[in-house]
Formats: sequence, structure tokens, C-alpha cells
Amino acid sequence: MLRKLLILLAIAMPIQASAQSMTYLGSKAEVFPGGDQLAIELTDYSYTQDGPLINFLRRVRQGIVWRWSRPQPYHNAAVVVHAPDGSGSGTIIQVSGAHCVIITCHHVVEMNRGGVSRNVTIKWMSGYKAQGTVIAHDSEGDMAAIVVQNPPRGFVGVPVSRVAPRDTDEVEVMGFGGPDFGRFRPYRARPVSGIGGLCIDAPCISGDSGAGMVVNGALVGVQFGAFAAPHISLSSSQGSIPLVYPATSRTDVNRLVSFTQGACQIIGGGCQPQYYGQPQGGVQIGINQGGNDGFYPPEYSPPPANQPQQPELNPPANAPQCNGNCNGKCGSGCKDCECDVDEIAGKVSDIIKNDDSMRGPQGPKGDPGVVSEEHLASVVASIIKQLKSDPDMRGPPGPVGPQGLPGKDAEITPELIDQITEQVIARLPRRRFVIVDGAKREIIEDETYGPDEPVVFDIRSFNKQKVVQ
Repeated sequence: MLRKLLILLAIAMPIQASAQSMTYLGSKAEVFPGGDQLAIELTDYSYTQDGPLINFLRRVRQGIVWRWSRPQPYHNAAVVVHAPDGSGSGTIIQVSGAHCVIITCHHVVEMNRGGVSRNVTIKWMSGYKAQGTVIAHDSEGDMAAIVVQNPPRGFVGVPVSRVAPRDTDEVEVMGFGGPDFGRFRPYRARPVSGIGGLCIDAPCISGDSGAGMVVNGALVGVQFGAFAAPHISLSSSQGSIPLVYPATSRTDVNRLVSFTQGACQIIGGGCQPQYYGQPQGGVQIGINQGGNDGFYPPEYSPPPANQPQQPELNPPANAPQCNGNCNGKCGSGCKDCECDVDEIAGKVSDIIKNDDSMRGPQGPKGDPGVVSEEHLASVVASIIKQLKSDPDMRGPPGPVGPQGLPGKDAEITPELIDQITEQVIARLPRRRFVIVDGAKREIIEDETYGPDEPVVFDIRSFNKQKVVQ
């Protein structure tokens, strides 16, 4: 059965499992800036003493996995290579006043539809960008050479070594793998095998392709991937990032020297690129002139933010010898103590049970509960309150009430008199009009004058007068 383990590795801190600490990870090993998580997919074989989990934990415990290097002048020779169909790392090997030559992987500049992209963009750690041109490539050795005209000043190239590394040498890998290219940190590891050109005991991430492998300040290989990769990946805010080990170069020192000599001809202190011509000396490299001819204009972008201080390169002091007496504690700090697989599995189980990030997806919603009378009354009261306060829920306005009497000291204007008179006349049952002195007069029938006796209604004085016949 396939099981998954999510090991939380914070910078310079051990794994925490509830109240206990997995102290056998307590070293200066750093997995990734910002404390990203390392996910390892486990099988039954992974738990054996020779499985990838125990081997990985043992290397972390010994402090040989991803320890950052001290800053060196040649670190400025590490660059990012952006091609139309991908990106990776590269290393400047030759510098002159007019140009510089960069070595990277063939598959970094290879196009999805076949062939090699002719134009690429090179980015320095300072943030400066410039156009680069692929001048040679070797698919079998997974190498490519790029020339950049008028590069920025103030940095040196990494010379190509003519001596193969020994099994005891430490190899520094200068790559830009991971989600944050602004946090470049070289690291080193020890070689474990000569299979595949160069194979070193260090993990690598997507984006490290083309990274220079350096021993004592000289280039000994170009990282292309992994010789034998377990199922390991980095889990970050930008998704899962493949993590494989050991880091491997398909080319050895002799082939690297032949390729660089064939890609450009050394003239004085610089390197004169042959620009898709036949290499001078060394192996004959097949040149593909196809690919993208689009121009990537040079541009300047501000340098990245200040990087955190790098830890010391030297490993921590040796752990004390326990003479085989580990007191039953896994990771007691003793150099010669091995961790029991069942105990590791138990600690992993504790992490899964106590870590919120290890919980599975949320389950479905439960059935609705029974509504009590108190709750129903509360809901009804809330609805009524809302109806009363919501203007949209009010009914139509009622009829206008009768007009009140004027105020005690109110001023009666002629306009108000006319208004009141019109209201009074409108309420009279019958009305007739006669002409009196050439003016239209309204005849009002009331009890005083009888139904047929005409009267004159004086609007101004409210006096009722009989009409002279």
C-alpha cells in the first residue's frame, strides 16, 4: 500500500512531533528558504534501512544535504537561462570586454517541437538581463554554449577543470531551482559514484538543470537531472516541485573540456565564438541552426532584495560517540546510533495526528437538526422586526386626515383664505351662479335663504347677501 509522508523541514530547525522532537534531524541542513515542506512518497521498501527515507534522513542528520556555501566571487558567474520553451541555470566560463560564454544543458535550450532555440535571455543575480545566442550544443552530453555580447562588468568566469573530481571531493552546485529564483544559494555535497559522468549525493530541483558543478572553484560538470530518483518533491505555495537525487552530470571532465574548446576558440585572454561554424579542435559538435529567431531585447530590471546571511559552509562539530548505547532513543545525537524503523513510523504517525496541515479534505455536511419552539419563536420575532423596520415591506399610505384649525397666532394670508374658501365651497351640496354687477357670483342654497333664494357669497368677507332682483 502506498503511503505518503509530509516531513516539515524548517530552516535550521528540527522536525517537531507534538511534545517530542525528532532530534536526529537537528543539524544545520536547510531544505529550502522559507521553511517549505518536503513531501516523500513512501512504499514498504522506503522504511527499510537501505530505503530512500532512511538514507535521506541519515544524510540530513550528517549535515550533507543542502548546506549553503560561503559567498565566493565566482558565484556571480551563475546565471538564469530563459528559453522560449523552458528555463534553467548556466555558468559563465569565459569573460572578455566584448562578450562572455555560458555553459548550460542542451535540454534547457531545446524546443518542444524539436531543434534548439537560437536566442535566449540571460539573467544575472543583480537583475540585469541580456540577449544570448546559442553557438554550440551536444545532445548526447546534454551541453550547450551561449554567447552574450557586451555583458555587465564586475564578475569573473569559472574556469573549466582538467582534473576529474575524486570520491572524497565536495562538489558545489550553483543552480536556481525552486519557485523563487531570487533566493539563489549554492550548496555542496560529496560524490558517491562516477556513473553517468559525475554523480553526487545531493538533491536537485526543476530549474537546476544546467547548473555548474564546481570543485575548488573550477567547473567539473553540468547538472542535468538525477541518475536514480525516488519519489520526492517540494511542496510550496506555487505547487509541487520535483526533487530528485543524486544530482548527475552526463558529461565528464574530458568531454566538458573538448566541448568548450570546440565551441569557442581561445584568443588571448578571451574566447572568440565561432557562431554556428565548425568547432576548432576537440569533438565535432553537430550544430542545428533552426529554432526561434525572435529577438529578446536586453532590458534592465532592479536587483532582487537583500538576501539573508548565508550559514557557514563548514559542517557542525562531530556528534559524541555512544559506543552503541543509544538508550532506546532514536536521534539521541549519538554518531553511531541507528534509528529503529518502527520508532520512525511512530513519530511520523504522531506528526500526522497532531499537525493540522496533515488533515484530509472536509467531509460532507450533516443532516439538519430539529428546530425547537424557542428557536422558532426567535426566528419569527426577528422576521417581524425586520418587516417593521424595512421600508420596502410597508403597505400603501392611508387617507389624508382632516385639516386642523389654524394656529392661535397664525397669520392668515390672502392665499390661505382662497384655499380655505375653495375647500368650503367644494363641500356645499348644490351650487349655482348668477351675474351681479357684471361679475360672476355663486349662488349658495342653505337653510337661511331657502333653496330657491339666490345669495351672493363674498369670498373676502364671508358675508352672505341677498341678490337684488
